[in-house]
Amino acid sequence: MHLVQKRSTLLLLGGTALLSAFFVYFPLTNSDIFWHLASGREIVARKAFLFTDPFSYTPRAGRWIDLHWLFQVVSFGIFEAAGYTGLVAAKCAAVASGVVVLVLALRSQSARILTSGLIVVFLFEARYLVLARPIVITLLSLSAFLFFLERHRLTGKKMHLLALIAVQIIWTNAQGLFALGIVVAGCYWAESVFEHVQSKGSGTAKNRYRIRDLSVFGVLLLLSAFINPYRWRGVLFPLTLLGRIEPSTANLFSENISENVPLFSLFSTEPRMVMAVVFAMVLGVLSFGMTAKRVRIAHLLLFLGFGYLAVSAKRNVLLFFWISAPVIGSNLNVAYGRMRQGQLRSWAKKGALAGIGMLLFMGIFSQIGIVARYPKKQALSPFRYPGTAVEYLANNPVQGRMFNTDRFGGYLLWKMYPPKKVFIDGRFVLRSASFFQQYLDILGHPEMHFEKAAERWGITHAVIQTAIFPLYFPIADYLYHSENWVLVHATGTTAVFVRSSLDRPSVDLGRSEVVDRIAARLFQTWKKDPWIRAESMVHLSNFLYRLGHREQAQRVLRSSGLVSNSPQKSL
Repeated sequence: MHLVQKRSTLLLLGGTALLSAFFVYFPLTNSDIFWHLASGREIVARKAFLFTDPFSYTPRAGRWIDLHWLFQVVSFGIFEAAGYTGLVAAKCAAVASGVVVLVLALRSQSARILTSGLIVVFLFEARYLVLARPIVITLLSLSAFLFFLERHRLTGKKMHLLALIAVQIIWTNAQGLFALGIVVAGCYWAESVFEHVQSKGSGTAKNRYRIRDLSVFGVLLLLSAFINPYRWRGVLFPLTLLGRIEPSTANLFSENISENVPLFSLFSTEPRMVMAVVFAMVLGVLSFGMTAKRVRIAHLLLFLGFGYLAVSAKRNVLLFFWISAPVIGSNLNVAYGRMRQGQLRSWAKKGALAGIGMLLFMGIFSQIGIVARYPKKQALSPFRYPGTAVEYLANNPVQGRMFNTDRFGGYLLWKMYPPKKVFIDGRFVLRSASFFQQYLDILGHPEMHFEKAAERWGITHAVIQTAIFPLYFPIADYLYHSENWVLVHATGTTAVFVRSSLDRPSVDLGRSEVVDRIAARLFQTWKKDPWIRAESMVHLSNFLYRLGHREQAQRVLRSSGLVSNSPQKSL
């Protein structure tokens, strides 16, 4: 019997790990990974930590608290060994490992089965939040905290709490969310105190020892957070991050950074994610209701706390799913165990497994179709990085400073530093609200603000993203039609502009032969990827249409075979 159970556990963990890795597999889409790589490269080259920002020339809000340094050095090492593909593989492996530890945190086999199904379903819904970023360290660390805290609750052994100290030190030097570890431990401490108070002081010695141990190790966890290159500034850094996601109309960073916006503001753009969170919340509330007097206080506090974080900012949805899966799984297992009628228990078990199985089947089928469209032999997501712009500027150097849109900043500094520094990148925590507002003004009203910024900082060229994100469309349109700037390179998703006084050959998108050359290059680039080739044509056509070249836009779509010769209606 023991051997059969061991085999079933291994099959469960293996299947859950494989599905988790499969669901979070996709090419690199976030630009942050590049400033992390550049930072790791710089730390290795200097053999020292970074305390100031070397990559940008615009004002910073203060010292750079680069608590991600450990993630950055490891990521750079992975890149040196296995390139971008290695980074994608490492992310998938880290998530799969975290899921395994998360499932093992629960002792009951039925609770593990429920948790496995839930976490895989939740990961599918939040898969595009699982980026090659320090968040994967946080997921692993959260799993470790739950695992060791549950073991300590069961056995009372201090060795499990000692392990948390090592996890906390690694976490502190990998991401600013390390404070969540102290919060999670605090929830278990509160649970022990509550149980002791509820028993009116007549609880067992085991419970009193648990309170003592958690109190002592809670202090040690806090002290271990000081083991970082920035000391007390590093310990306080999570408060800065919390301030950036505080949901209010007065918070520029919450209102204007896509991953920081409040959850329920996404109803019109990402309704599926909102409904997935609502579903998890409703299921969680019901599961607590079904456990009646056997509610775990630690689990309740974790569910409420991470639920609040998810509502506050989109980026925290993944953390809520990660925590809520074992909580809900544990609750449903308790509720299932309390059912006395055999037929009811059987139907409940079959219903839960059938529901999870159906969701998993739909997710697998959907993911297979999505993966089939990914670029062949390339681990970078197309259209999100200015690779051709970097090549153009390398072959045609431009003196002076460069303006860039924020999503391009990480890749540009990774490829062009130290000769070139960037205007801005994804490290918004380095920016003051006043500078961020100036940047938003430049994007939204370039005719009023861009020339002033160019004069102030000596900007002679600009690299602009021209697809996917409407925020950047006004400045691309302004620069294209301004007599002070000329377009020198364009792909439909990336545009490079230089000052007209530099006398560079311009790209006239009103000429058919120019557009045909761009389209031909795109066809050649994506000749083995028909879905991506078609998307590249759509981006080029949309870019032309927004600049006023409607006839050229229609020609691109007709020549690509995407539409007939009828008038273009989709633009």
